[in-house]
Amino acid sequence: MGKVVGETGSLNSQVKLELEKIYDLKVSNEQVVSKELLETMINISSRINREIAVYIDRKGNIQLVAVGQKEHANIPTIWLKRGFQGFSGVRCIHTHPNGNPDFSNADLSALIKLKLDAIVSIGIGDNILSSLAYLVPMEGQLKDQYQIRPNLTLSHLLNLNFSDLIMNLEKNLKFKGHIMDSKKERVLLVVIDWQNIPDEINDIVDELKNLAYTAGLEVIDVFLQRRTKKDPAFLIGKGKLHELALLIQEKQIDCVIFEDSLTPSQQNNLMQFLGVKVLDRTNLILDIFAHRANSKEGQLQVELAQLTYLLPRLSGQGTA
Repeated sequence: MGKVVGETGSLNSQVKLELEKIYDLKVSNEQVVSKELLETMINISSRINREIAVYIDRKGNIQLVAVGQKEHANIPTIWLKRGFQGFSGVRCIHTHPNGNPDFSNADLSALIKLKLDAIVSIGIGDNILSSLAYLVPMEGQLKDQYQIRPNLTLSHLLNLNFSDLIMNLEKNLKFKGHIMDSKKERVLLVVIDWQNIPDEINDIVDELKNLAYTAGLEVIDVFLQRRTKKDPAFLIGKGKLHELALLIQEKQIDCVIFEDSLTPSQQNNLMQFLGVKVLDRTNLILDIFAHRANSKEGQLQVELAQLTYLLPRLSGQGTA
Protein backbone atom coordinates (compact mmCIF):
# COMPACT_ATOMS: atom_id res chain seq x y z
CA MET A 1 0.00 0.00 0.00
CA GLY A 2 1.49 3.36 -1.06
CA LYS A 3 1.89 6.60 0.82
CA VAL A 4 -0.60 9.43 0.37
CA VAL A 5 1.17 12.77 -0.06
CA GLY A 6 0.04 16.35 0.40
CA GLU A 7 -2.18 17.98 3.00
CA THR A 8 -3.03 14.91 5.07
CA GLY A 9 -2.24 16.17 8.58
CA SER A 10 -5.80 16.97 9.62
CA LEU A 11 -7.41 13.89 8.06
CA ASN A 12 -8.63 11.16 10.38
CA SER A 13 -7.19 7.65 10.23
CA GLN A 14 -10.23 6.19 8.46
CA VAL A 15 -9.99 8.66 5.57
CA LYS A 16 -6.25 8.09 5.29
CA LEU A 17 -6.86 4.35 5.09
CA GLU A 18 -9.48 4.86 2.36
CA LEU A 19 -7.02 7.00 0.40
CA GLU A 20 -4.25 4.43 0.78
CA LYS A 21 -6.55 1.71 -0.54
CA ILE A 22 -6.78 3.64 -3.84
CA TYR A 23 -3.31 2.23 -4.63
CA ASP A 24 -4.87 -1.23 -4.82
CA LEU A 25 -7.23 -0.24 -7.64
CA LYS A 26 -6.46 -1.01 -11.27
CA VAL A 27 -7.49 0.83 -14.42
CA SER A 28 -7.91 -0.80 -17.82
CA ASN A 29 -5.51 0.31 -20.58
CA GLU A 30 -8.48 1.38 -22.68
CA GLN A 31 -10.00 3.61 -20.00
CA VAL A 32 -8.82 6.99 -18.83
CA VAL A 33 -10.27 6.13 -15.41
CA SER A 34 -12.29 3.24 -13.99
CA LYS A 35 -15.79 3.54 -12.53
CA GLU A 36 -14.60 2.24 -9.15
CA LEU A 37 -11.76 4.74 -8.92
CA LEU A 38 -13.99 7.60 -10.04
CA GLU A 39 -16.68 6.78 -7.46
CA THR A 40 -14.08 6.42 -4.71
CA MET A 41 -12.46 9.78 -5.48
CA ILE A 42 -15.80 11.60 -5.67
CA ASN A 43 -16.99 10.06 -2.41
CA ILE A 44 -13.90 10.94 -0.41
CA SER A 45 -13.37 14.38 -1.96
CA SER A 46 -16.94 15.46 -1.29
CA ARG A 47 -16.66 14.35 2.36
CA ILE A 48 -13.36 16.08 3.14
CA ASN A 49 -14.02 19.03 0.77
CA ARG A 50 -10.52 18.86 -0.70
CA GLU A 51 -9.01 18.09 -4.05
CA ILE A 52 -7.76 14.56 -4.60
CA ALA A 53 -5.33 13.86 -7.41
CA VAL A 54 -4.48 10.36 -8.62
CA TYR A 55 -1.66 9.58 -11.06
CA ILE A 56 -1.97 6.52 -13.29
CA ASP A 57 0.68 5.00 -15.55
CA ARG A 58 -0.03 3.30 -18.88
CA LYS A 59 -0.20 -0.12 -17.28
CA GLY A 60 -3.17 1.09 -15.25
CA ASN A 61 -1.24 1.16 -11.98
CA ILE A 62 -1.88 3.91 -9.44
CA GLN A 63 1.50 5.59 -8.97
CA LEU A 64 0.59 8.37 -6.55
CA VAL A 65 -2.33 9.71 -4.54
CA ALA A 66 -2.17 13.35 -3.43
CA VAL A 67 -4.47 15.50 -1.32
CA GLY A 68 -4.58 19.30 -1.51
CA GLN A 69 -6.52 22.19 -0.10
CA LYS A 70 -10.03 22.91 -1.37
CA GLU A 71 -8.75 24.53 -4.56
CA HIS A 72 -5.45 22.84 -5.32
CA ALA A 73 -3.55 19.54 -5.05
CA ASN A 74 0.13 19.77 -5.89
CA ILE A 75 1.38 17.71 -8.82
CA PRO A 76 4.86 16.30 -8.15
CA THR A 77 7.41 15.98 -10.97
CA ILE A 78 8.19 12.29 -10.53
CA TRP A 79 7.55 10.61 -13.85
CA LEU A 80 8.90 13.01 -16.45
CA LYS A 81 10.58 11.32 -19.39
CA ARG A 82 14.22 12.00 -20.03
CA GLY A 83 14.65 14.49 -22.85
CA PHE A 84 11.26 16.10 -22.10
CA GLN A 85 10.09 15.57 -25.69
CA GLY A 86 7.61 12.72 -25.35
CA PHE A 87 4.54 12.18 -23.24
CA SER A 88 5.33 11.36 -19.62
CA GLY A 89 3.35 8.10 -19.66
CA VAL A 90 1.25 9.28 -16.71
CA ARG A 91 -2.21 10.82 -16.57
CA CYS A 92 -3.71 12.81 -13.72
CA ILE A 93 -7.30 12.49 -12.53
CA HIS A 94 -8.29 15.07 -9.94
CA THR A 95 -11.41 16.41 -8.29
CA HIS A 96 -12.78 19.94 -7.94
CA PRO A 97 -14.97 19.91 -4.82
CA ASN A 98 -16.21 23.41 -5.69
CA GLY A 99 -18.28 21.81 -8.47
CA ASN A 100 -16.51 23.55 -11.37
CA PRO A 101 -15.17 21.06 -13.96
CA ASP A 102 -13.16 23.75 -15.79
CA PHE A 103 -9.38 23.61 -15.59
CA SER A 104 -7.47 26.17 -13.56
CA ASN A 105 -4.36 27.85 -14.92
CA ALA A 106 -2.34 25.64 -12.56
CA ASP A 107 -3.94 22.51 -14.06
CA LEU A 108 -3.06 23.49 -17.62
CA SER A 109 0.41 24.62 -16.59
CA ALA A 110 1.01 21.19 -15.05
CA LEU A 111 -0.22 19.48 -18.22
CA ILE A 112 2.30 21.42 -20.32
CA LYS A 113 5.22 21.38 -17.89
CA LEU A 114 4.97 17.69 -16.96
CA LYS A 115 3.85 16.61 -20.44
CA LEU A 116 1.15 14.46 -18.90
CA ASP A 117 -0.65 11.99 -21.15
CA ALA A 118 -3.82 13.79 -20.08
CA ILE A 119 -5.39 15.62 -17.19
CA VAL A 120 -8.98 15.16 -16.06
CA SER A 121 -10.93 17.39 -13.68
CA ILE A 122 -14.10 16.20 -11.95
CA GLY A 123 -16.45 18.95 -10.81
CA ILE A 124 -18.35 17.61 -7.80
CA GLY A 125 -21.78 19.21 -7.52
CA ASP A 126 -25.47 18.47 -8.08
CA ASN A 127 -24.66 17.54 -11.67
CA ILE A 128 -21.21 16.00 -11.80
CA LEU A 129 -19.37 16.89 -14.99
CA SER A 130 -15.77 16.42 -16.07
CA SER A 131 -13.25 17.94 -18.45
CA LEU A 132 -10.39 16.26 -20.31
CA ALA A 133 -7.29 17.99 -21.66
CA TYR A 134 -4.29 16.66 -23.55
CA LEU A 135 -1.32 18.05 -25.45
CA VAL A 136 -1.48 18.16 -29.25
CA PRO A 137 1.82 17.63 -31.14
CA MET A 138 2.77 20.53 -33.39
CA GLU A 139 5.38 19.92 -36.10
CA GLY A 140 6.22 16.63 -34.45
CA GLN A 141 6.86 18.08 -30.99
CA LEU A 142 5.03 18.66 -27.73
CA LYS A 143 4.99 22.35 -26.87
CA ASP A 144 2.16 24.34 -25.30
CA GLN A 145 -0.69 23.42 -27.65
CA TYR A 146 -3.50 21.49 -25.99
CA GLN A 147 -7.08 20.50 -26.60
CA ILE A 148 -9.86 20.54 -24.02
CA ARG A 149 -13.02 18.47 -24.08
CA PRO A 150 -15.25 20.30 -21.58
CA ASN A 151 -18.42 19.34 -19.73
CA LEU A 152 -18.25 15.59 -20.30
CA THR A 153 -20.70 13.40 -18.46
CA LEU A 154 -19.15 10.64 -16.35
CA SER A 155 -20.61 8.08 -18.74
CA HIS A 156 -18.87 9.77 -21.66
CA LEU A 157 -15.60 9.89 -19.73
CA LEU A 158 -15.77 6.21 -18.76
CA ASN A 159 -16.50 5.13 -22.35
CA LEU A 160 -13.68 7.15 -23.92
CA ASN A 161 -11.01 4.90 -25.46
CA PHE A 162 -7.89 6.36 -23.91
CA SER A 163 -5.33 4.00 -25.47
CA ASP A 164 -6.55 4.88 -28.98
CA LEU A 165 -6.37 8.58 -28.15
CA ILE A 166 -2.75 8.38 -26.97
CA MET A 167 -1.74 6.12 -29.85
CA ASN A 168 -3.11 8.58 -32.41
CA LEU A 169 -1.39 11.51 -30.69
CA GLU A 170 1.97 9.76 -30.55
CA LYS A 171 1.80 8.96 -34.27
CA ASN A 172 2.35 12.67 -34.83
CA LEU A 173 5.49 12.81 -32.69
CA LYS A 174 8.95 12.75 -34.24
CA PHE A 175 10.37 11.75 -30.85
CA LYS A 176 9.80 8.05 -30.15
CA GLY A 177 11.99 7.40 -27.13
CA HIS A 178 14.37 8.87 -24.58
CA ILE A 179 17.12 11.31 -25.47
CA MET A 180 20.47 10.55 -23.87
CA ASP A 181 22.96 13.39 -23.39
CA SER A 182 25.98 11.07 -23.39
CA LYS A 183 26.91 7.55 -24.37
CA LYS A 184 27.52 6.61 -20.74
CA GLU A 185 24.67 5.47 -18.55
CA ARG A 186 23.78 8.03 -15.90
CA VAL A 187 23.69 6.21 -12.58
CA LEU A 188 22.59 6.99 -9.05
CA LEU A 189 24.31 5.13 -6.22
CA VAL A 190 22.30 4.15 -3.14
CA VAL A 191 24.25 3.49 0.05
CA ILE A 192 22.64 2.67 3.38
CA ASP A 193 24.40 3.39 6.69
CA TRP A 194 23.29 0.50 8.89
CA GLN A 195 25.71 1.11 11.77
CA ASN A 196 25.99 4.92 11.82
CA ILE A 197 29.75 4.98 11.22
CA PRO A 198 30.44 8.06 9.00
CA ASP A 199 34.10 7.28 8.21
CA GLU A 200 33.29 3.73 7.17
CA ILE A 201 30.33 4.77 5.03
CA ASN A 202 32.54 7.29 3.17
CA ASP A 203 34.94 4.47 2.28
CA ILE A 204 32.02 2.35 1.05
CA VAL A 205 30.77 5.21 -1.14
CA ASP A 206 34.22 5.74 -2.63
CA GLU A 207 34.61 2.04 -3.38
CA LEU A 208 31.21 1.84 -5.09
CA LYS A 209 32.01 4.96 -7.14
CA ASN A 210 35.26 3.37 -8.28
CA LEU A 211 33.43 0.21 -9.33
CA ALA A 212 30.92 2.29 -11.32
CA TYR A 213 33.71 4.23 -13.04
CA THR A 214 35.46 0.96 -13.86
CA ALA A 215 32.25 -0.25 -15.49
CA GLY A 216 32.23 2.86 -17.68
CA LEU A 217 29.25 4.49 -15.93
CA GLU A 218 28.69 8.16 -15.17
CA VAL A 219 27.94 8.66 -11.47
CA ILE A 220 25.52 11.56 -11.18
CA ASP A 221 24.75 11.46 -7.46
CA VAL A 222 24.86 9.36 -4.29
CA PHE A 223 21.69 8.74 -2.26
CA LEU A 224 22.44 8.07 1.42
CA GLN A 225 20.05 6.75 4.04
CA ARG A 226 20.60 5.90 7.68
CA ARG A 227 18.57 2.86 8.63
CA THR A 228 18.59 0.06 11.21
CA LYS A 229 16.16 -2.43 9.67
CA LYS A 230 15.75 -3.70 6.12
CA ASP A 231 12.40 -3.29 4.40
CA PRO A 232 11.53 -6.77 3.02
CA ALA A 233 9.87 -5.35 -0.09
CA PHE A 234 12.12 -2.40 -1.08
CA LEU A 235 15.13 -2.52 1.31
CA ILE A 236 14.71 1.23 1.98
CA GLY A 237 11.73 2.96 3.59
CA LYS A 238 8.66 4.08 1.63
CA GLY A 239 9.26 7.77 2.34
CA LYS A 240 12.82 7.59 1.02
CA LEU A 241 11.57 5.58 -1.94
CA HIS A 242 9.44 8.53 -3.08
CA GLU A 243 12.43 10.86 -2.60
CA LEU A 244 14.53 8.51 -4.69
CA ALA A 245 11.90 8.46 -7.46
CA LEU A 246 11.88 12.26 -7.53
CA LEU A 247 15.68 12.44 -7.66
CA ILE A 248 15.75 9.95 -10.55
CA GLN A 249 13.55 12.20 -12.66
CA GLU A 250 15.17 15.48 -11.64
CA LYS A 251 18.64 14.20 -12.58
CA GLN A 252 17.53 12.06 -15.56
CA ILE A 253 18.95 8.84 -14.14
CA ASP A 254 19.16 5.70 -16.29
CA CYS A 255 20.16 3.18 -13.64
CA VAL A 256 20.18 2.89 -9.83
CA ILE A 257 22.89 0.83 -8.14
CA PHE A 258 22.49 -0.35 -4.54
CA GLU A 259 25.59 -1.08 -2.48
CA ASP A 260 23.65 -3.72 -0.54
CA SER A 261 22.69 -7.03 -2.08
CA LEU A 262 19.07 -7.12 -3.23
CA THR A 263 16.79 -10.12 -3.12
CA PRO A 264 15.07 -11.01 -6.42
CA SER A 265 11.75 -9.65 -5.14
CA GLN A 266 13.32 -6.41 -3.89
CA GLN A 267 15.04 -5.84 -7.22
CA ASN A 268 11.83 -6.46 -9.18
CA ASN A 269 9.78 -4.27 -6.82
CA LEU A 270 12.26 -1.42 -7.09
CA MET A 271 12.40 -1.57 -10.91
CA GLN A 272 8.60 -1.56 -11.13
CA PHE A 273 8.24 1.38 -8.73
CA LEU A 274 11.15 3.51 -9.98
CA GLY A 275 10.75 2.74 -13.68
CA VAL A 276 14.50 2.42 -14.32
CA LYS A 277 17.05 -0.38 -14.26
CA VAL A 278 18.09 -1.37 -10.73
CA LEU A 279 21.31 -3.24 -9.95
CA ASP A 280 23.19 -4.19 -6.82
CA ARG A 281 26.91 -4.48 -6.11
CA THR A 282 27.02 -8.10 -7.33
CA ASN A 283 25.40 -7.12 -10.65
CA LEU A 284 27.95 -4.38 -11.08
CA ILE A 285 30.96 -6.61 -10.41
CA LEU A 286 29.68 -9.27 -12.81
CA ASP A 287 29.25 -6.60 -15.49
CA ILE A 288 32.85 -5.47 -14.98
CA PHE A 289 34.10 -9.04 -15.36
CA ALA A 290 31.98 -9.45 -18.48
CA HIS A 291 33.56 -6.41 -20.12
CA ARG A 292 37.08 -7.53 -19.22
CA ALA A 293 36.87 -11.23 -20.10
CA ASN A 294 38.87 -11.76 -23.29
CA SER A 295 39.15 -15.52 -23.70
CA LYS A 296 36.18 -17.59 -24.80
CA GLU A 297 36.45 -19.69 -21.65
CA GLY A 298 36.48 -16.59 -19.47
CA GLN A 299 33.50 -15.13 -21.28
CA LEU A 300 31.52 -18.35 -20.84
CA GLN A 301 32.33 -18.49 -17.13
CA VAL A 302 31.20 -14.91 -16.61
CA GLU A 303 28.04 -15.48 -18.67
CA LEU A 304 27.24 -18.57 -16.60
CA ALA A 305 27.69 -16.55 -13.40
CA GLN A 306 25.44 -13.79 -14.74
CA LEU A 307 22.71 -16.21 -15.82
CA THR A 308 22.86 -18.05 -12.49
CA TYR A 309 22.44 -14.72 -10.71
CA LEU A 310 19.63 -13.64 -13.07
CA LEU A 311 17.60 -16.86 -12.92
CA PRO A 312 15.68 -16.19 -9.66
CA ARG A 313 15.02 -12.62 -10.85
CA LEU A 314 13.07 -13.62 -13.97
CA SER A 315 9.71 -13.77 -12.18
CA GLY A 316 7.05 -12.10 -14.30
CA GLN A 317 9.37 -11.30 -17.19
CA GLY A 318 7.40 -13.49 -19.60
CA THR A 319 4.50 -11.04 -19.66
CA ALA A 320 6.71 -8.58 -21.57
